[in-house]
Amino acid sequence: MIKKFVLRCVIFISCFIMIIFLAWHFIIYNRADLCKTEANILFLGNSRIQYGVNDQLIPHSLNVGLNADNYVFSYLKLKLLKKYNPQIDTLILGYDKATLTHYFEISDEKFHPFFWDILDIDDWLFFIKHDKPIFMSPLSWLKILYPIKSHIGSIKFQELGMGGYTDLYRDKLSEAIQQYKKSTTSIHIDELQEMYLRKIEQFCSKNDIKLIFLNMPAHPITYDQSEEEFLEQYTLSHYSDIPYWDYEFVQLPDSCYGDLTHINYKGAKIISQKIKKEFFHN
Repeated sequence: MIKKFVLRCVIFISCFIMIIFLAWHFIIYNRADLCKTEANILFLGNSRIQYGVNDQLIPHSLNVGLNADNYVFSYLKLKLLKKYNPQIDTLILGYDKATLTHYFEISDEKFHPFFWDILDIDDWLFFIKHDKPIFMSPLSWLKILYPIKSHIGSIKFQELGMGGYTDLYRDKLSEAIQQYKKSTTSIHIDELQEMYLRKIEQFCSKNDIKLIFLNMPAHPITYDQSEEEFLEQYTLSHYSDIPYWDYEFVQLPDSCYGDLTHINYKGAKIISQKIKKEFFHN
């Protein structure tokens, strides 16, 4: 009796695993086509990249930045896109003190079914130890909708839920200025962000990808000399060989800001043209 029960359990578990395996392969069946791009320049980062870099204005580029992206997800997207686009030779990565100093806690909605087979042992251990909700969040599994729809229609990569340039029409600068208070706490580099920033750097080095750090504009009212000196010293001591485009306090009119730390679609047009000139002229 016990043997029969055990056998049934084994059969049930085996069938369940097989169904999951087949379903996952159905979901990723068109992945190679969906991930193909003609771009060789890749932009990754959080919302400051998502809203601030209009890749339509920069030839041969693709922006896959996403709100509150941690570096671990920039790393996974980099691996995924490089797998199907060997021509990618440049990564322009969002790099600022807000990203470096804390790990965004809403990362459970960031995981995508396309990532499963590109996780290495270190990635598995990282998520199990630091970010277990990604395995349980229904938000990540809702992202199977567009891969499935790709079987019956044309789907763009930006529709997969991994990120992409988005026009920002927010107009909350005046309100944000009134509420702004300078921080009095000391800042320090978050070890989880630093861990995956290093992995991005190593991946780029092994795959002949030019890595460039990009600090996007913030309103001048947020300027803090001690924080800027901290970031500058950290960059010089850890990443002195990586080009650093620091646009944080370039002069922009207030009309170009959606709030204190995000430029709107007007600002994105100016900064994207500046990036285009910087990249192609140098």
